[in-house]
Amino acid sequence: MAHILIFDDGEGASWPESCAETSWKIHHAPAIKELRAFLSDESWQADLIIVNDSIVEEELFDEIDSAAPHVPILLMTCASERSTTIHSLQLGALSFIPSQAPPHEFRQVVDRILKLTRFSRDQQKTLKHCRQCSFEFLLDNDLSNIAHVVGHLRNVFASVSGSPVREQMRLAVAIEETLQNAIIHGNLGVSSKLKMEPDGAFEKMVQQRLQEEPYRDRKVQLIADFRPEAVSLQITDEGEGFDFFEVRDPTDPENLLLPFGRGLLLIRSFMDEVVYEPPGNKVTLRKHW
Repeated sequence: MAHILIFDDGEGASWPESCAETSWKIHHAPAIKELRAFLSDESWQADLIIVNDSIVEEELFDEIDSAAPHVPILLMTCASERSTTIHSLQLGALSFIPSQAPPHEFRQVVDRILKLTRFSRDQQKTLKHCRQCSFEFLLDNDLSNIAHVVGHLRNVFASVSGSPVREQMRLAVAIEETLQNAIIHGNLGVSSKLKMEPDGAFEKMVQQRLQEEPYRDRKVQLIADFRPEAVSLQITDEGEGFDFFEVRDPTDPENLLLPFGRGLLLIRSFMDEVVYEPPGNKVTLRKHW
C-alpha cells in the first residue's frame, strides 16, 4: 500500500474523488506544523508528497529534501498560480498536474511516479563499482515495460554519477516521459489533442492502435551511454516524426494547464540538452554532472 501525504491548505476539494477507488493510504497535512510532524515521524515514510502550488515556498522544498530526500514531490497547479510551476520543478518537484484534471488522469500521474521511484537496493550493490557503461534496448509498445527499463538506468546513473536521489528521480522521469512519447505519439501515432475529446477518446485510440498494423509491430530503440562526466540517451521510434519547431512552447505559462505538453516540459526542465533530429522521431538527451 502506498502512503501519500497531501500538504494542502484545505482548498483541495477534489482530493476525495481523485483518490477514490485506489489502494493508497492518504494522510492530510493542512498546515506546515502538521507537515513537519509527519516528516519527523520515524515510524512511517511517505511514498509521495503532493503539494498545492498556492502554498509553495522555497523553504518548503528545502525542508522536505532535508527530512525525506527519497520521497518524490507532485505539484498540484492552479490557474492563478501558473508562474510558480517551472520554478517548483527547478526546486525539486518531480511532476505537476492541473487541479482541474479529471480523477482518472490524476491517478495515472500518481501511479507512474510511484512505479518510477521504486528503488532496487540489490541492483545498487551490484552496480556500485560501475564507472562507465553502455546499453542498447529494442522495446516493443508494451507500456508496462518502461518502468523496469527506467529503473535499471536510474540505478546505473546513481552509481556512475553519485548524484543525489532527487536528481536520480528527475532523470528517471525524463526518460520515462520520452519513452511514453516515443511509443504513444511516435509508434502508435496517437495525438495528444485527443485528450481534449470526451469519453476517453485518447485511451481508446491507444488501445486500438496497439492491435492494428503497422502500429503494433513498431519498436523503440534506446541507446544509453554512461561516462564519468555525463550520460547520453538516444531514443528513436518508428513513427512518422513531427515538426518540433511547431510544438507549442510547454514552458509558456499559457500552455501549462493544457491536457498535453506536460511531458515535454518535464524533459526540458530535467535534462541539460534535448536535441531532436529530422523528421522528429529521434531525440538525444544529455545530462552532465
